[in-house]
Amino acid sequence: SVKEDLCGCGNLIEQDNTPIADIDRTPKITKDFFVQPKAEAKKVRAEKGEAYLGFVVNKSYILANFRENATELKKITSTIDLVKNDKNVEITDIDIHGFASPDGSYANNKRLANERAAALRKYVSSLYTLNSKLFTYQATPEDWEGFKKKIQASHLADKEAILEIANSSLAPDDKELKIRKLHPASYRYILDHIYPRLRHSDYTVTYTVRPFSIEEAKEILKTKPQQLSLQEMFLVAQTYEPGSPEFNEVFDIAVRLFPDDETANLNAACTDLQKGDLTSAEKHLSKAGNSKEAERVRDVFKQIKELE
Repeated sequence: SVKEDLCGCGNLIEQDNTPIADIDRTPKITKDFFVQPKAEAKKVRAEKGEAYLGFVVNKSYILANFRENATELKKITSTIDLVKNDKNVEITDIDIHGFASPDGSYANNKRLANERAAALRKYVSSLYTLNSKLFTYQATPEDWEGFKKKIQASHLADKEAILEIANSSLAPDDKELKIRKLHPASYRYILDHIYPRLRHSDYTVTYTVRPFSIEEAKEILKTKPQQLSLQEMFLVAQTYEPGSPEFNEVFDIAVRLFPDDETANLNAACTDLQKGDLTSAEKHLSKAGNSKEAERVRDVFKQIKELE
C-alpha cells in the first residue's frame, strides 16, 4: 500500500492505505485536450428539398391546382418563408434545379427540363417581393444518377444487367432503348414506379447567418443549431462544467451537424473517452485528421484500450 508524507517532515500525519493494484491508472481526458475550432469567415447555410410537380404532357407552364401541385409548391414556399422570416439570416440565392426522366428523346427532355425549371423559377419568384436576381435555375435533361440509385435499391431480378447498361458509354437514347428491348418486364415497372420519381424539381435556399454572442448562441443551440459555427458552439461549451451532460451535448450536436469536420470529430472523441464510450471514440478519431492534437488523443485512446 502507499503511505504518504503530507507535511514533508517525516511524520506520517495521514495515511492512504489504498492497495497499489487498486489505484486507477486510466489516463484522463482533461479540458486542454479539446481544440477550439477556427472562426467561420461567413456562415453560409442552405435549406434543401425536392418537389414533384405535374405538367401537361410536353408542356412547361405551371398549373398550381394540377394533380398534387398545390402541395408540392407549398413545400418550396414554406422553405423560403422559413428562411425569409428569420431576422438572423439573409437570403443570398434561391435555386431551382429541374430534372426529367430518361424516357423519350434526350433532345426533347433537355428542352422540357430547361423550360420547366425556368417556368418554376418565374412562378415562385412572382410570389415574393424579393430581388428577382436571387432566383436562379438549372436543369438536368435526364436524371441517370437518380435512375441508377433507384434501380440499385429495387428488387428487380435483372437490376445488375440494367445497371451495366446505365453505366455504359452509350448515348442516353441508346441506353433507354436497350433497357426497353432487353428487359421488357422490368421496363414496365420502371415506367410506372421509377421514372415518375425522376421528374423532380430540387430547390435550395442559400443564406448567410449573422454572428451570435455566447448568450444568444446558447438559445440558438436549442432551436436552430445549424445556424451556429463550430467556434460558437465551442464557446458555449466552455460555459459548462467539462464532462457534464450539457457540455457533452454541445459536442454531440457539433459533430452531428459537421460530420466530416476534423476538429468536430476530435472534440467528440474527447467527450466519448470521458464517458468511456470507446466505440464512438474510435469512429470519431478515424475522422479527426493527423494533427498533433489528434495524435495526442489517439495515444490516450490506445492506453485506455490496453487497460481493458
